Amino acid sequence: MIQIPCCRHAFGLPTAVGVLLAALLLTIAPVAKAQESSPSGHFLFNTLGLGGTGANSFVDKGAGDDMLPYTSDDVTLPALGNLGGTWSLAHMDVNSDNKVQETEHIFTIIRRDDDDTQEFSAMSRPEYGVLYESEDWWDYHDARNEGLSKDVPYDPADPAPWLDAAGGDFEHNDDNGWCGESNAILYNNLRADQHGEGKSRYYFELINPSNTDQLPAAGWVYDEIEGWEKTFDVQQNYNDPNTEADERNGPGGCRRWNRTTKSVTRGYLIPVEDLAALQNGTLVSLFGWETVDLAQYFRETIAPKLEDPDLNIFPAFASELGLDPAGYLPPTHLMLLQVEVPLEPNGSGCGDNTDGARLTAESLFGVGATGTTYRVSHLLGFNADYVNEALASLNVRGWTDVPEDGATKNLWLLDHFFRDDTSHLGKYTFIPADPPWTIVDDPEFEVIDNTKDRILVSNGAGAFIAPLPRAILAGERPLDVIADLAEDATGDGVNKVQIGLHSDTGVVAYAEIGISDATLSLGGTFDAGTGAISGGSRSVTGTAVPQLGIIDAEQPLSEYTRFTVTVTTAGITISQRLDGDYAPNDFTDGGIGGTLLATLTFEGGEGVDSISKVSVYASAKFATSTIGVFAGLETIIVDGDTFIRSDSNCDGKLDISDAINTLNVLFLGTGSICCEAASDANSDGRTDLSDAVFSLNFLFQGGTGPQAPYPDCGGSGCPANDSCQ
Repeated sequence: MIQIPCCRHAFGLPTAVGVLLAALLLTIAPVAKAQESSPSGHFLFNTLGLGGTGANSFVDKGAGDDMLPYTSDDVTLPALGNLGGTWSLAHMDVNSDNKVQETEHIFTIIRRDDDDTQEFSAMSRPEYGVLYESEDWWDYHDARNEGLSKDVPYDPADPAPWLDAAGGDFEHNDDNGWCGESNAILYNNLRADQHGEGKSRYYFELINPSNTDQLPAAGWVYDEIEGWEKTFDVQQNYNDPNTEADERNGPGGCRRWNRTTKSVTRGYLIPVEDLAALQNGTLVSLFGWETVDLAQYFRETIAPKLEDPDLNIFPAFASELGLDPAGYLPPTHLMLLQVEVPLEPNGSGCGDNTDGARLTAESLFGVGATGTTYRVSHLLGFNADYVNEALASLNVRGWTDVPEDGATKNLWLLDHFFRDDTSHLGKYTFIPADPPWTIVDDPEFEVIDNTKDRILVSNGAGAFIAPLPRAILAGERPLDVIADLAEDATGDGVNKVQIGLHSDTGVVAYAEIGISDATLSLGGTFDAGTGAISGGSRSVTGTAVPQLGIIDAEQPLSEYTRFTVTVTTAGITISQRLDGDYAPNDFTDGGIGGTLLATLTFEGGEGVDSISKVSVYASAKFATSTIGVFAGLETIIVDGDTFIRSDSNCDGKLDISDAINTLNVLFLGTGSICCEAASDANSDGRTDLSDAVFSLNFLFQGGTGPQAPYPDCGGSGCPANDSCQ
């Protein structure tokens, strides 16, 4: 997504589309049609700070080596160095030693009327741990007043000229070709260790797929399935009208002097109401910059300052959005956002003028060809209650931390076709490959967040198969897989639709919906030439809701029929929403449910686990019929089975009672093991005396601590564990 202002695309309408297949799209939100012109960046995490002259004032102060305000290594800046008292800092760490040297450039946010904010679009689904990042532009002031603005006078009666100039001393941003494109940042949200890395429930991270040396050991890629690369730019005074063009372009004639995909973004997103309960040691260092305990820092240092009457916030585009900055305070959510980027000046952002880029970098910032690390740290605030109320009239989903039904859920795959072409669809396997699937605009939905919905289209029969970020295991249930279909009045209908669940070795199960019946099957054979599945070890058949070729051919294009395949520990079901019952799009849609078509009950030993891929197949009545895939592939699991390792009695914490409980069960025949996975303190796959010894060693002798999930809930395999609900 792109911030205001940005280009508005002039999209042409596609040819008549027969069948639209909205693959695996789920959100619990009211049904509404997208608005023609609504503002981008609906969720703005904005720069926090304390100005004024009170005890907490951070005016003309800056964070030191640890990149955190209000710690022992804070630095004093010259007058105007941090005029707004903001809690944001960027540092050109020339020798990459995580130390702020007096000769190195540091930058602050001075709150000019620009776009210094972390934006998340209305596609974001925080309740499922997914944030859609919009385009970001951070404009900085050289905190030692040594930038190009140093000769511009500051007049308190008329600060605008100085603010305009000083805010353009330096800038980092995303690639400016992001109209209608964004990255998905996945964070743990309500479930600790959601991605198998042992991190806190508040943790989030974004690493590009190509940045292989920075990917976690688990192999998780924090990005859309399309493999979109977040491009990170640093540049010289790109858009300051008060600076002459020759100065703006830098000594080498190259203002955008470094473009890379090697940036790593990490952070914590914490509801303010949770700050008081943070336990020391539960928030690991993001990049190793600080020596303070982050949980203690948030709890004891920052939380009290959020109540300071001098606290202020700068929401970008306040006038365009009609938002009052006072409405953001006090914030309901606090974000620590940090970025680390290796800088190797190059000319990819300025006509391949690498020599000019290196000259600009060296002359202005002392940055050599290699060896410099750019560090960014922001403490940002957001008020979900105020934003939801202010944006209610836009008919887009609001911000919520918990799904509407109250269940803890994880979104394991999220994708949207917001591209002008198929250049970022490499992880999909499309069948047939020739003729290729192509992207066209959805004619029913108008522009929102500066983009239109897209659909993939092909002729006759078509299918695709796509991987999940990691295999969904047997204990991670229920699993919902959703497909939406529609056709316009000129369409000829479809003979059947299949939704397939695959492991790395073959078909686990699949649903087939025909004109008059619906079948669920275990196993089966996937035809790589057609994308269809046949056979199976056991099947059940039910009656589909009466329909004409799946969907009433007279329904308008915007109305869909939704099919939901749900896998639980007891069996598999296929359900259908009524024809034309709702009009889904990327910002609101009609949830799950509907009429139950068929149920397959497990008899034991079916092996319905390790689901790592999903396929969707549709067969049209005639070869000339058009089949399309509508904006998105998603899979959601309900998290009711997590645990804390070493928590033998499942009371939500590790203490001596857990070791005693294990010993009682093993040797006295009293007590009970509520969850085998939780009682396996030393992670050796069984519960025995060594687990009690391990826990006691850790508690009283300084021994090694439990592996993840610890100290927060995570993993799977404890369906009766109420302490993690």
